[in-house]
Amino acid sequence: MFNTYYVNNQTPLAIFNGSIRVYGGGATTYAVYNDKVAGILSQQALQPSQASLSKGSVINSNGRVRANVTLTNTSNNPLQNVSLYAVIYESVVFADGTRHNVVRGVTQTTSVVSISAGGSQSYQLQHNSLSYNDKYGVVVILKSGSGQIIQAIKAK
Repeated sequence: MFNTYYVNNQTPLAIFNGSIRVYGGGATTYAVYNDKVAGILSQQALQPSQASLSKGSVINSNGRVRANVTLTNTSNNPLQNVSLYAVIYESVVFADGTRHNVVRGVTQTTSVVSISAGGSQSYQLQHNSLSYNDKYGVVVILKSGSGQIIQAIKAK
């Protein structure tokens, strides 16, 4: 899921699997998101993933956020036409005591040219204009050329 709530002061938009869009926000939005996520997960549970992301490290690299991950092709075919990116979020506690994970940045997309069946490749994803904060967490996402999320992992 990608949420653009804080981007350009526009209407909130959540995108699931690169194509399912939900516009708007408010008290009733959670139920809409929950229904979309449940539907997607029930379909995908029947399809094994063609790739696996191993938990890497998230480090403070000269004041910047950098995630190190390894991508393994778990299918019998070459893994092609996919890309990786990382979403950096901050755990924020609001005045009313609620805790939310607020997206603070997204790394540039890294294209994966090809990984042979059973092969692995390591990647570093860095956000160059976001100073490190120990309240940050990182989710690394692998998506297909069509925008569908193949695999995601919480790196921190």
